[in-house]
Amino acid sequence: MLGQRLRFGWDVLYIGLGRELCGATMHGLARDLGCSATKARRLYAFHRAELEEQTSYATVAVDLAQREIEAQERVGTLRATHRPTGCAATNLVR
Repeated sequence: MLGQRLRFGWDVLYIGLGRELCGATMHGLARDLGCSATKARRLYAFHRAELEEQTSYATVAVDLAQREIEAQERVGTLRATHRPTGCAATNLVR
């Protein structure tokens, strides 16, 4: 049971950070996780709801996002849109 919850949490983070920091498509993220685009959209909706509720998940997600943005700024790989090139942010959760 714990393993399933941890896997779900990592999948939610992967979808959320991939979408918001990297601008990845739902289809691409779904392909990466081996799930349907519908499931990817549900995971993303869960991610957004958790952020809005400011749960402990939100604290972790924001911390990871901020660390990735700072790392990208240090190495100069941020685009003008302030999104990392590629999908490096999702490497934090894979």
